[in-house]
This record gives sequence, C-alpha cells and structure tokens, in this order.
Amino acid sequence: MPDMKIVITGGGGFIGFKLAKALLARGTLAAEKIARLTLVDQAFPADLPEDPRLATLAGDISDPGFAARAIATDTTSIFHLAAVVSGAAEADFDLGMRVNLQGMRNVLEQARRVFDAAARPPRLVFASSVAAVLSSRAVIAHRWLNCSLPTCSVHATSMVPRELCPNRKVDRF
Repeated sequence: MPDMKIVITGGGGFIGFKLAKALLARGTLAAEKIARLTLVDQAFPADLPEDPRLATLAGDISDPGFAARAIATDTTSIFHLAAVVSGAAEADFDLGMRVNLQGMRNVLEQARRVFDAAARPPRLVFASSVAAVLSSRAVIAHRWLNCSLPTCSVHATSMVPRELCPNRKVDRF
C-alpha cells in the first residue's frame, strides 16, 4: 500500500488543526503510514508542530486554481473542513456561498481529477455543519414532504455535497 498523502482544508481552524495534530501523533490513517499532511487555509496557528511530514498552503479554497494546487494528483485522502460557519455566513451571505458552496465544488472537482489520474480514488471526508440539524417541526415536514428544508444558508450549503455527488465521478468512493 502506498503512503498516505493527506490534505486538510480548513487545516488552520480549530477542528482542522486538532485533526492534523492527532494524525501526526498517530502516524497512520486506515493502517497506512502518513507520508505528507498538508494544511490548507488562509492562516495558520503560530504553534504548528515541527514535523517533516507537515506542510501548509495559504489561499482561498473558492479559487479553482488554488484548489488544484492544494489537492495534488497523488493525494490519497481529503478532509474538507473549510467553511464559513454560523453567524458569519448569515452576516456575509456572498462569502458563505463562495467558500461553502464554491469551495466544496472545487474540492469535488479536484477529487474527480485526482480519481482520473490515480490508480485509486482519494478518500473524501466532508464534515457538515451542526446547522444542518433540523428542528423537530422541520424534521416532521421533511418526512412528510420527502425533501430537505434548509433552516439557514449554512444548512443549505451543507446539503449540496450530498446532492452533487450522485451525478459526479466522486460518488465511486
């Protein structure tokens, strides 16, 4: 088995940084040795571990060219955690849509390209927002209407990957 080459979008954020530290300490993912772990974000914590496997790449995941540079063709796993969450996405709707929707589309598109170029597809883990949890009334309506009812823009953009994947090559993972 080849060594793991992992990308964490949102790697400078709270969850992404914790995940990176845990993966580096563990040294493996799915019983495979971690050879490279790239944190992708706009900024990074000052206390990054000194580890030869760790790299950082600063930029905007909503830029397709940046997403292509961040997710190289030898990437084996992608943890997509980059997002504008909670009140920030509601306060700046365009920013939320650009990062949460276009950023996700860019990650999916680059994962498809990696799949086309690699002997095996990369694993893609997408962490949805807690905002995607519906109220009890919405759950009843959802079951009755058999449709999803977004309660905010973050919920709406968290639903999109599920809807996009069945029509894309990344649904083969």
